[in-house]
Amino acid sequence: VDYGMQRIDLRVNLDIDLDNMYDLECLKVLYSYNWNQGTYLIHRHTEHQGTLNQWLGAWEPKASSQERTLILEDSMIVSEQFFAALEREWNANNDDISGISLEPSFVTYH
Repeated sequence: VDYGMQRIDLRVNLDIDLDNMYDLECLKVLYSYNWNQGTYLIHRHTEHQGTLNQWLGAWEPKASSQERTLILEDSMIVSEQFFAALEREWNANNDDISGISLEPSFVTYH
């Protein structure tokens, strides 16, 4: 993906399963991943959150911030042009847009 000259801070929220276990393969990938667009933070939950709570607690915007967020699930595959498309939408509608979803509407949250 081409992020241009943008600084992109990446935060990964890792849920714990109902048995209080982390997926070891996922941990290996996360801790070996090299992100050079900005800061890279892995947040490991200590209690199971589930999809809905993960989404609701993923980001808390500040009232005066120009900060933007993108929430992706680990099961999603995005186009290499996804960032350019998001930038176009954000820039064209910057006062009128509160969010853009890439998640299908038929997802069941539990």
